[in-house]
Amino acid sequence: MNYPNLNEMVKYHPYGIPAICDHGNIEADLLNEVLTANAILEENELRGIARLYGCSYDFLASPTLAKLNNKKYKHRQYGFEISRLFLLLKEMTDQGNNEAAKYLSWAERDFSRFLVARDNNTWTYGRYLGIKEELEQYIAFATPKPKHRGLSS
Repeated sequence: MNYPNLNEMVKYHPYGIPAICDHGNIEADLLNEVLTANAILEENELRGIARLYGCSYDFLASPTLAKLNNKKYKHRQYGFEISRLFLLLKEMTDQGNNEAAKYLSWAERDFSRFLVARDNNTWTYGRYLGIKEELEQYIAFATPKPKHRGLSS
């Protein structure tokens, strides 16, 4: 596998193939070949994808899968951040936010799988980034927006 971290991001991050291809300025067939280790991305293509994910080029280009380790303080902090985001979404639901409740039902499955991977010490940085983005999006989508101001009649 040429890009194990890119594979993890595609698998766990909420951005879909069209967004990845758009930011990498590539077609889906090329991305598929890259993910199956039959093609290589050009540097500018991989940099575009890294900008989409908000991660470093070096992380995506690395031939080594970035695993996290529960013995490292910083990595444990990543796990706490995911738990904090999940609990915030749950709190929004408990306060009667119906939009948050819809997202919570989706997030529970992925959060549960994340906890299993974390507890088994088989989690990766790509998986962490993916669920973090997913939870942040759910919270943003469920946060009530202020009403738009208009002219009074």
